Amino acid sequence: MGWVELGPADAGEIYAVVGAIEAADDSPLRTSLEEIKRFFDPSLAWRAIGVRASDSSLLAVGMARIVRSGGEVRLFGGVHPDARGEGIGKLLAAEQVKSARAIGGSSAVVHVDGANAGLAELLTHEGFELSHEYVQLRKSVASFPRFDVPTHMKIVPLTEDLDEDVLRFYNAVQTKSGGEPSARGDWQAEHAAIDRAWSFVALDVRGDRPRVAAYVVCERYDEEWEALGWSEGYLAEVVLGEEHRGINLVSVLLRQTIDAVKEAGVSYVGVDVPEGDYLLSTFLDRGFERMGVTRVYVNRF
Repeated sequence: MGWVELGPADAGEIYAVVGAIEAADDSPLRTSLEEIKRFFDPSLAWRAIGVRASDSSLLAVGMARIVRSGGEVRLFGGVHPDARGEGIGKLLAAEQVKSARAIGGSSAVVHVDGANAGLAELLTHEGFELSHEYVQLRKSVASFPRFDVPTHMKIVPLTEDLDEDVLRFYNAVQTKSGGEPSARGDWQAEHAAIDRAWSFVALDVRGDRPRVAAYVVCERYDEEWEALGWSEGYLAEVVLGEEHRGINLVSVLLRQTIDAVKEAGVSYVGVDVPEGDYLLSTFLDRGFERMGVTRVYVNRF
């Protein structure tokens, strides 16, 4: 058995394999064909590999792409359900680490659904360690309490001309909390599916120049809705400045987003929040329900 290199022309086959894996695992998350196509962004470093059967059908796929300037490589893929039990998964995990190194990565990251104990065990054997966990939350857009906008705040759509200010704010929050900053190209690639009609910024208008106080990035993946069984706006980033805590600013932004999502005829909003995060209690207090857990495993080179 040997590995074959995959590229943009193989997106349809990759999508079929990934879809079969997610269906067999009853994953709450579904990867769209558009996401597979966006993986092959020529401005980013990536490698895609696969194993083909004698009839040339794909038995397994492995995708590795640098998502941050610091060298973090996001891995995903897996073995087709019909080819499991033959040891391909263990070989794929080792080859994926090689891919991460080959494209210049300093660490490899895999997101694992909490119910997938087998994958977690396989990654541990390959040198990955549990880094942190996200709580998967979801809420119907049928109702949401209204909160007054603080007098010194202005809520505006997250238009492209605000990207630079939002990214600067994001990096400041990340640095203060011990996280990694992001380059503009990386941040925009991460949010290629943003729906700007659903995304909002809270500006502190005190002083000579408005300052970002909080923002919400909401993304849409229409192609996933049929497999999921419902329509959903995904809250990819909800960021609040520490100095603006305690004034319901996130709740104000969530109301704006939920109203916009509801107006578009979409039924739910979903979000992944780090376990122990300051905002977790806010989401739970506003009616979001726990749906599951995503565990993040990291292998640092």
